Amino acid sequence: MKSLKNLCGVIVVCSLLFGACGDEELLKFGNIEEIKNWKPSFALPVASATYTVWGLVEQNDPDANIVLKEDKIVIRYQEDSIYTFDVKKVIDLPETVATLTARVPMGSIPGGVVIPDEGIDIRFPESGYQEENIEFEDGTIDRIEGNVICSYVLPAMGFTYRVKLTLENVKTDGAPVVQDFIVGLDGKTGEWELDEVVFDMAAQANKIKWNVLISVDGGQTIANAGDLLLAFELKDVRFTRLEGGIDPRVIDIDPGEFNLDIDFWNNFNGEFGFNDAKIEMTVTNYGLKVPMSVNMAFTAYGDGKVKEFAGDPLVFSGWNNGNEAHKETLGYDKSNSNINDVLSLPPKDKITYGGAITINPGNGKVVVLGDGNANVDAYIEIPLDLKAKNLVFNDTIDVDLNEKLSDKILEAAIRVKAENGVPLELKDGNLLLLDANHACMDSVKVDRFIDAPVVGNNGEVTVAESNNLIRLTPDNISHIDGMKYIVIQVKAATSNNGDVPVQIKPDATIKLNLILEVRVDGDKL
Repeated sequence: MKSLKNLCGVIVVCSLLFGACGDEELLKFGNIEEIKNWKPSFALPVASATYTVWGLVEQNDPDANIVLKEDKIVIRYQEDSIYTFDVKKVIDLPETVATLTARVPMGSIPGGVVIPDEGIDIRFPESGYQEENIEFEDGTIDRIEGNVICSYVLPAMGFTYRVKLTLENVKTDGAPVVQDFIVGLDGKTGEWELDEVVFDMAAQANKIKWNVLISVDGGQTIANAGDLLLAFELKDVRFTRLEGGIDPRVIDIDPGEFNLDIDFWNNFNGEFGFNDAKIEMTVTNYGLKVPMSVNMAFTAYGDGKVKEFAGDPLVFSGWNNGNEAHKETLGYDKSNSNINDVLSLPPKDKITYGGAITINPGNGKVVVLGDGNANVDAYIEIPLDLKAKNLVFNDTIDVDLNEKLSDKILEAAIRVKAENGVPLELKDGNLLLLDANHACMDSVKVDRFIDAPVVGNNGEVTVAESNNLIRLTPDNISHIDGMKYIVIQVKAATSNNGDVPVQIKPDATIKLNLILEVRVDGDKL
């Protein structure tokens, strides 16, 4: 016979039983003396076995989609990296962070005047510092650590001069950045890189404090006085660390899908009701100390039905300032979502996902590193704690009958004796008798396979002893010789008529005895 793969234990057992019903060796009577008008009856043992649910599941599910966890049988599925993003999704600085310009009036120095030997100094602004907003509109920045390029355009004025630029709250080694320039008759342009600098804007967020001192050496003649326009740019910031209060922003999660790949679902149609399913979302975060609200959209598909997920967003706290990535897991269960309903569909075809991540939903202070990144994983867990009814179980088993038996048998029946500790009942249905070409020759009506045990309020199972008979009609018997396959189609439900959730324990046991009862025509033996 062909054993079922990846099925919950009791279903596998039933298939095993019927696979053994076609052993023609049990009906060889060649050594019996010829006796006229003799119609003997025989009860022939076909199979006897003891099974535990977990033993069968473990044997038939080597890929471990179904596992044993804390004395429970659990269906599980892990989908890694449903979304991955880096720091640029959280904060993206513009190419030019700040433009600093100074229009210094030189009108107080008339043309044709020779600068005194001691020279002159002009400060802009005349006292203190000029404040310039950085070009960032998505919140406030208090501190930036990293590297920055500073470019400058210092115009030709017909005389040489010196410029001393001071960036009061842009510091290296704790001191303000100071840069000196000597500008000749042709002016001067260029850029330089500041490494390991700190933009310290804690006192006034998004503000650069700066000034310039222009010095003109003595002995030069001012041919034509005018305003001196100086321009500086801070650009291409490559930060290693940034602190501030960025505005909330929404990142869409790209649509995707996954298949739980649970084989035994494909053998059932009916109503499931899982009682303790859950989906866990894990964010692995390095360098992004930013709260994140993950709002998932799941849709389950199976048997032509669709079920939408409903649950509130999960809010993750973010990186914990450690040297390694921080993992944080939050989840959906029956207390905060309809996940039981979604997975009870069940999703035989697929589960699609999408949704959105809101960065910094509370608009609080954040810390991000230049190489920060985050990854979102999904984990599904479904303990076999369920209710189920109106199920239809389907499976095909092989039958090997090489001798002609139908003309010898007058009556036949299959008696199933069972001691069932698994809270599942196999009820009425049919056996379809197929020939070698898989064409249906006949069907056998089945009233009951195995009785369900009683499950108490505390989950305690009282073993059910059953003694059920499957009768074969004369038409059924006539097709025995051509029968090569049997298709089992039987209704099933959990104990208490499938209305109350039950837990299928891994050590639950079924003891089975299958007996073939026949009355034969002694004249044909």
